[in-house]
Amino acid sequence: MTNLLIAKNHKTRYAWKIIWKLTKGKLMKKTKFIMFTVAWAGIFNCFVSCAKKSLDEQGIHLFMVSLSGEVFTMGSDSGEENEAPVHTVILSGFEMSKDEINVEEYYKILKIKPDPSRTNPLVNISWYDAVEFCNRLSKRAGYKPCYKINGTNVTCDFSADGFRLPTEAEWEYAAKADKELEADDSQKFDNMNNGIGEWCYDFNGMYSSNEQINPSGFESGTERVFRGKDGSVSSRGHATAESKLDSVGFRVCRSSAEYGKDVISIKHEYDKKIFAANRERFAPLENMVTVTGGTFQMGNDGENGNEKPVHQVTVSDFELAATEVTYKLYKDVLGRKVGEFIDGEDSPVQDASWYDAVYFCNKLSLLEGRVPCYKINGESDPAKWGDIPYTKVEGTTYGDQEAASYMSVIGNVSMWDNITCYF
Repeated sequence: MTNLLIAKNHKTRYAWKIIWKLTKGKLMKKTKFIMFTVAWAGIFNCFVSCAKKSLDEQGIHLFMVSLSGEVFTMGSDSGEENEAPVHTVILSGFEMSKDEINVEEYYKILKIKPDPSRTNPLVNISWYDAVEFCNRLSKRAGYKPCYKINGTNVTCDFSADGFRLPTEAEWEYAAKADKELEADDSQKFDNMNNGIGEWCYDFNGMYSSNEQINPSGFESGTERVFRGKDGSVSSRGHATAESKLDSVGFRVCRSSAEYGKDVISIKHEYDKKIFAANRERFAPLENMVTVTGGTFQMGNDGENGNEKPVHQVTVSDFELAATEVTYKLYKDVLGRKVGEFIDGEDSPVQDASWYDAVYFCNKLSLLEGRVPCYKINGESDPAKWGDIPYTKVEGTTYGDQEAASYMSVIGNVSMWDNITCYF
């Protein structure tokens, strides 16, 4: 019996040894897995907590000045050739750094060892360096980067909430607005015209005379623009994107949340201000003649077949302008002329298409606070209708666009022919 117990105990001890070894191995593996998971959880939590920290909490102090969307006149006809022509620009709201990026901020964001020989202001920075800085700054702030960088091919998503370089239109608007700002120095920009140029997003090129909405320059080119070096708000400098100039740095900006969506309302408000300030220029509109409604015989049984047959028509009361729309009035309402002033700008417009006339009516209604009569696909705002159809032929034109009454072939004619009038 004793021998049997000893044998059983021996087998039991052996079994327990096997179980211990197996369990110990699994426990060790499990322990390692737990430690690995905890470690990564810590790293993730650290990443999340870091991402949630503001730039100020990370020791990066940027003061951004907010600028509401506006319409302004860009360029100069009295400066250098590349500053002309003067043209109208509509900008969405944006914010721009009060100061140029300094040496400390630059090295802190790029996480590279500072160069002791560098002093403020930060210069000798290429355009490529600047956009790379913007993307890294955006990531540190938890924003969506604006730039997609593929070697020397750089594109910008202006709807992203990250940091970017200002367009030169934004830079010029900020510089002009800065001169008009009054006592509140906290909302004024520093060193906008201190002899240090500042990189802008745009490729270099000549201006267009046409009205521009949030312009960002040409799609391609060989040089990028910098502004502010010569102390003038309209002067323009340019250099290749890889250039590192001893007098060019940069500042950053961000698009507003409504970027691009606010330009229609901005333009309407601007138009109303101009209309109100120049009300006397629209004097012909005050001379509306009331026509009493009634019944009359319409048409003519003469030679022209399209005037036949004579038929009875009844109309309600309505008003009709005492004079025809003049070139001057047309230009004041639409911000552009049509054709050439055949007998002077106070003569009746003779080069407007039917589409032009409908566009004019709705635009004028909006300026006067009236409900527009015409709609395309339910939309009464002519600014949302797209380009007016036209054709290019020899003859009288406005710009390079001829009145649509000449068999228009360019533009969405089928859509424009769907215009409805709500009398």
